[in-house]
Amino acid sequence: MTAEALAEIERDCPACGSAGHRPVPEYSQGPWRMAACTSCGFTYLKNVPDYSRLVSEFAWEKTWAEEAKRRKSERSAFRAVDAATSFRWKFRRDAGARYLKVFGAGRVLDIGCGRGDSLPAPLIPYGIELSAGLQAESDPKFRERGGYVLLGPAIEKLGDFEEGFFDGVLMSSILEHDMNPRGLLTAVRRVLKDGGKLYLKLPNFGVSNRHVRGPKWCGFRYPDHVNYFTVPDLERMAKDCGYAFTQLNRFAPFSDNMHVLLTKP
Repeated sequence: MTAEALAEIERDCPACGSAGHRPVPEYSQGPWRMAACTSCGFTYLKNVPDYSRLVSEFAWEKTWAEEAKRRKSERSAFRAVDAATSFRWKFRRDAGARYLKVFGAGRVLDIGCGRGDSLPAPLIPYGIELSAGLQAESDPKFRERGGYVLLGPAIEKLGDFEEGFFDGVLMSSILEHDMNPRGLLTAVRRVLKDGGKLYLKLPNFGVSNRHVRGPKWCGFRYPDHVNYFTVPDLERMAKDCGYAFTQLNRFAPFSDNMHVLLTKP
């Protein structure tokens, strides 16, 4: 067995745990095999890279230029569709103001905090980052404002915080990457205060644009997007993990990303 094979993990459905699945070859690419659960219908990457490969080969800061080039080359053919549904992009603007409105004040954890530029003052920022380079860049920024950034996998590092420590948690473009999304939501719930909020942004597999563009849909990213949620998929998982669910973007059937607020009762 090659070192590359050893660095891949075969998994059952991350939504319900069932081993039953059917291949989805139209959405598979190269060695990466997409599957749909025959029990709950959830779509996911069957073979995923382990965390060491995500850091060494597939970290966002190492692959973003290639991904941006790919998306630009494919976008022109669908420019008319994008223009006709331009309201889809409104959630890209004024993210900082939106986070302030959602969280208000207090300690907020940014999982996958990158360079540490997402959470505005007066929020007290904490972070978890998988990339050593990005953690080294963001940690000093957060320490100046009373927080800090931990390096490592999110589920593992969430255990370093005491129960109920945070007023809010931000996961922007995170849940689609984690091989254990249910476990991650459960771990986040533990560190939230009662009434605390988890803000989620992630690709919307149920969007009409995916049906139009097929395998060229912008939400596909191999192999670091390993979970493909529809709004009902996410709502079901969130409620199973003990959250109240609120969908923030009203036009989700036409939006490539969903924006969702989960509240710990």
